[in-house]
Amino acid sequence: MKKRVLNRSRKQNLKIIREILGVEETSEQMSKSALELMMQLTGIDLSLCPKCKKGRMKAISTVKKPTVYTIMKKILTSRINDSS
Repeated sequence: MKKRVLNRSRKQNLKIIREILGVEETSEQMSKSALELMMQLTGIDLSLCPKCKKGRMKAISTVKKPTVYTIMKKILTSRINDSS
């Protein structure tokens, strides 16, 4: 049987960890795009054309995060097909 991990003491644990690391608590959520994060962490500009290194890439479509409904439908459909 798997052991369940609970976050009952999460706030207290984070406070202790911040004290140990000497990091102040921030109230604002930092939200960066994948492009900004990659640039900050690696210095790689993902919007730069990989071929000419001068032009800029632009988004032509987005991938939506699947909902619980679509995931469950896919799982149940595959189980029904496997049992047939």
